[in-house]
Amino acid sequence: MNRIFIMSSERSGSNLIRSVLGAHKDIIAPTAIHFTTNLANKSAFYGDLNVEQNFRHLLEDMIGLSKTHFHPWEYKIEIEEVISACEQRTFWSAMIALYDHIALINGKQGWVCKDNALFDYISEILYVTKHQAKVIYLVRDGRDVSLSFLATPSGPKTITSSARLWLKEQLACLRVSQLYLDNIIMIKYEDFISDSERQCKYICNFLNIHFYQEMLNFHRKSETKSQSETSKFWENLSKPINNENSLKWVKKMTKTDALYYQNIVGTVFCKLGYHRIELPCSKYIFKWKFIRDFLLEKLWRFKLRFVNNEIKLRKAKAICLKNIQSNLFEENCNK
Repeated sequence: MNRIFIMSSERSGSNLIRSVLGAHKDIIAPTAIHFTTNLANKSAFYGDLNVEQNFRHLLEDMIGLSKTHFHPWEYKIEIEEVISACEQRTFWSAMIALYDHIALINGKQGWVCKDNALFDYISEILYVTKHQAKVIYLVRDGRDVSLSFLATPSGPKTITSSARLWLKEQLACLRVSQLYLDNIIMIKYEDFISDSERQCKYICNFLNIHFYQEMLNFHRKSETKSQSETSKFWENLSKPINNENSLKWVKKMTKTDALYYQNIVGTVFCKLGYHRIELPCSKYIFKWKFIRDFLLEKLWRFKLRFVNNEIKLRKAKAICLKNIQSNLFEENCNK
């Protein structure tokens, strides 16, 4: 089984790469349920997972979570088959067996997972897969990531918060990339959209799969079109790859904002090969921008409560997760 993981910051094009790989005839790339951020750190509350009931409870919650996503999984999952396929009784074994099962029932030889914050769990994932999994480290210019967040209903809404988040996540990605050179490749979003075929062939070669031209026509698949209609986050999936979807910050971000951003992320820009601007600027400007962003964050959090239907769906998912956590807490206290 070809197990593929995409680690990146949000708004970096991970759904694009997922969709391209999902157009391969031997690969399935379901929507990300984010088992990692939702359940990985809560798995200890299920008790000893070697106990059949506890392990089954974990898997039931994972399957239940896949049904509450704003674009839920529609696969008919046989929990008994998933349990029997688990080599170990751990969260990661359960997650990988679940993806394996989805691939098998769809007649595929591999799958793609792009859960958020995968960079925090790569060591555990590679350990469980006996270092056979492949990881694509996707990076995008943080200034464009920041602008992309501003156009979506959630995520950081200021330069300060988005820059700090991007810096933290790139440092995590770079750290694990240095540890597992044979299992991880780095792809720059800007390179991928500018020469998609060449970059796609490079990825396929790394994954030991054949390249098909149809992969670049992912937007024609009915499943991809359906996903693009579900969320503002995915609206571009129904369109061909836009090779001009980069360097937006040059036109849409002021020079002082761009300078403020790169002042926060420091030398990581240089490490990743992104262009830095040089401009004389007073340190008081940076202080003012920090205060401005602090006030904007407070305003956005208030506004977020009244945004749109997608936020309501995410709140419903949050309630589901809260119920899971509450049930786990009660069961733990009763033991």
